Amino acid sequence: MEIDLNAFRKSLRPYAKQKLWNKSFCIGSHKTGTSTLNVVMSILGYDCAPQQEIEISTVDQVQHGIYRELFKKVDSYDFFQDSPFAQGTTFIALDVYFPNSKFIFTYREPEEWFDSLTKFHQKILNK
Repeated sequence: MEIDLNAFRKSLRPYAKQKLWNKSFCIGSHKTGTSTLNVVMSILGYDCAPQQEIEISTVDQVQHGIYRELFKKVDSYDFFQDSPFAQGTTFIALDVYFPNSKFIFTYREPEEWFDSLTKFHQKILNK
């Protein structure tokens, strides 16, 4: 039996929009299941932010403690993952600006994490 994920997502979306919290942020490091969590949240009906777009447009500012652009982008979505959300103490600023939000910390054993990171970059470099 094949499931139509778009139809399933559409059926769950009204429940996602009735959530009792503000935003959800995955603050685990890259390669700790963050992309999988993003897929799950999307299937459950949440509006997931375009991670690469937000990272490219805000990561330098966030490194200097400037959050204005990041906050504007966060206003439009329900769920966020990877950089800049998992960067340093960004979660503190997000918690203050978006009260009643949820923060999900993902973790992977160091050896497994390093193997995953290495394989990921080997694919990119075609080596």
